[in-house]
Amino acid sequence: MANWGSNFLVAATFLTLVEHLGMRGCFLVFAGLCLAAFVFSLRMVPETRGRTLEQIENSWNPLGNSQVSFPPGASNVEPQAGERRNQLSLSGKIESRLQQQA
Repeated sequence: MANWGSNFLVAATFLTLVEHLGMRGCFLVFAGLCLAAFVFSLRMVPETRGRTLEQIENSWNPLGNSQVSFPPGASNVEPQAGERRNQLSLSGKIESRLQQQA
């Protein structure tokens, strides 16, 4: 969705910017916006490589605990046997693929 919005803004403003700033100025404006987005991502988005899901979750939680709140009655729901088997086989496939890539 953000990609579509960005593409729309570029398409909607390109000709106006070229008319007022010229081709060079237009591309400099867009380059500046890309640089600002890069710096924002570099500073605000944490690195997650080599961290477990729990560590990532704790870094976003100001209390540092990994307590997840469930709707009433949902925390006691256990997956069916077939669902659990599918979850385990999928997580095993993901882990083996990650080990192959490393």
